[in-house]
Amino acid sequence: MQYLVITKVPEAPSSGNLALIHLDTYIETEPPHYHAPDGTFEGKYTSMLEQIGLGFLMLRQEVFQLGEVLITQDGERECVPPGRKPSKWNVEYETFDSIEEAVAKARELVLS
Repeated sequence: MQYLVITKVPEAPSSGNLALIHLDTYIETEPPHYHAPDGTFEGKYTSMLEQIGLGFLMLRQEVFQLGEVLITQDGERECVPPGRKPSKWNVEYETFDSIEEAVAKARELVLS
């Protein structure tokens, strides 16, 4: 295992660190009610597609945050979904062999 720490991201929103995301959207038609026996909340929702013809939003979201720690097998792509690969984006990172070193670097970046 290797650990990557994101050490630099663009200062302003940039296509080099923004990815397209799709959000399904629903309208709350009845407020959630608490069900004491099982501790859950249950409400009623309807798709915005059915109501106004819009079923999802297309937005851009930052891919990486400064100081983020990624766990990798090969030093390139994170092991767990979504399997991001920092070298494909306009970010800089450092590679570490131990999680302790990676966390120390992340703390340094975030707290400075």
